[in-house]
Amino acid sequence: SFSGFFGVDIVEVSVKEGDPVTLHTDVETNQQEDIKWYFNDIRIAEISGDLSDICTDVQCNEGTERFRDRLKLDHQTGSLTIMNTRTTDSGLYELKIISSFSISEKTFSVTVYGESLNKCLKSHNYYWQASFVLSRVPYCCYDLLQKRYIARHQLLGALLGNLRPFLMSNGLQFSNILGFTC
Repeated sequence: SFSGFFGVDIVEVSVKEGDPVTLHTDVETNQQEDIKWYFNDIRIAEISGDLSDICTDVQCNEGTERFRDRLKLDHQTGSLTIMNTRTTDSGLYELKIISSFSISEKTFSVTVYGESLNKCLKSHNYYWQASFVLSRVPYCCYDLLQKRYIARHQLLGALLGNLRPFLMSNGLQFSNILGFTC
């Protein structure tokens, strides 16, 4: 995880397209909290404290079917699982846990990477890691990698675009851009 703008902690999560991913709340509910999940500011899942109101996707946001039949909400912890992930599922997921005394928030930056980036990296003996630590990026993979970043962090994507003239035929090495090492 890294500290984003305004001190909000953001948990980085990467998953291969088609695989499931679980976003963990790291809490056990005492059935007095409301737990709400948002994707791009649209509520996609919710559990009321007394479990009287539980919704996912289309029931929560009046018709949007982006995640139709692909969301699973753990009733004990409030953790959210996205099944059969797609690259369009990449983005920021916000968790709000609301109790009578406080509101706590957690943000997840989810990146669903497609097979094309995975194949490109593997063909050059560069292996994708969940923590996203690569020391050198082959030139042929650069565009795919930049698209991944733009989906996650548009500012970082713009910074990477500015680095393009420094690419060499054997790859690119850079680190500590907004707290990342690539």
